[in-house]
Amino acid sequence: MYVVAAAAAAVAAAAAATAAAVAVTHTPLLLLLLLLLLQQQQLQQQHAASVKLLLKAAANDQQQQQQQQQQQQQQQQQQQRGLLDAGGRQGAAATRRSAAAAAATAAATVAATAAATVAAAQVVVVLVAVAVAAAAAAAAASLRGEPVLLWYLPEACLQQQQQQQQQQQKIL
Repeated sequence: MYVVAAAAAAVAAAAAATAAAVAVTHTPLLLLLLLLLLQQQQLQQQHAASVKLLLKAAANDQQQQQQQQQQQQQQQQQQQRGLLDAGGRQGAAATRRSAAAAAATAAATVAATAAATVAAAQVVVVLVAVAVAAAAAAAAASLRGEPVLLWYLPEACLQQQQQQQQQQQKIL
């Protein structure tokens, strides 16, 4: 869970840095990045809500287990006194309640894991969207002959652009 939160914070920081750099010349791209940041914030809120639900379910499970332990202690005391009937119906009911609590705990754990996985996948989608938007903005600026903010382009693109500039200088 903490890894997902750290990744989400890194994505938000990267998106903010990209937005600040692009804001100078690419207002429509800035709006797109702001929308992506808002979506990222919503994802973080959803993740926080799922974590809260998981913690609440764990607290409820712990409370149920304590209650079951108390019931089992009472049953043992009753059994020692000879008050429990021969069929052991109360013991069977306690066993069923214990099994149901264990199943609920497992279901809550699976749900929390699924929520964290979905949040991580959404973070990756946002990262890819930011990278594509930045590359598209750089390509558009380059085609218009405007200066390109090079810090967010991949290293291979930088090398290719430098080679093209050197070739153009040789031709001139």
